[in-house]
Amino acid sequence: QRITGVVPIITNGVLTLMGDYDDKLVCIGLNYEMKYQFSEWFIKANEAANLSGVLKMRKLELGMVDTGYIEVAVTPLNRDALVHEFTAHTVGVAVTDEANLFTGTEGFLLMCNAKGSTVEISNDTYLPSEIHAACFEGFYTSRSKLI
Repeated sequence: QRITGVVPIITNGVLTLMGDYDDKLVCIGLNYEMKYQFSEWFIKANEAANLSGVLKMRKLELGMVDTGYIEVAVTPLNRDALVHEFTAHTVGVAVTDEANLFTGTEGFLLMCNAKGSTVEISNDTYLPSEIHAACFEGFYTSRSKLI
């Protein structure tokens, strides 16, 4: 059972809740925002960046463990951000007194040019998020040269 409308009183580092909570599970935490921004992606050739072509990012695959919520924001150059929201809730499955958590991989569409685009993962909820791996799928087109 989630208790709402309760305002805690904090005095000298002591948290006080008004009411009887002896038979209730109480979880307490601090709000924070987890945020990670990937560096710009590029193709490497002989230990150097190959900038002679165009890299189009298609899909981002994230490996997650015990994750309840994340947002993936894709911002192409000179465009508005497209935000993908992931929750571990499964339709038709109701679990009480514990958070629904996901372990596995999940894909997110990027569909943008790698040059100048930003991809950011964030979580500003009480639910945990553990990202263990990230890989992307894309298309690289080499520019032609005159002979």
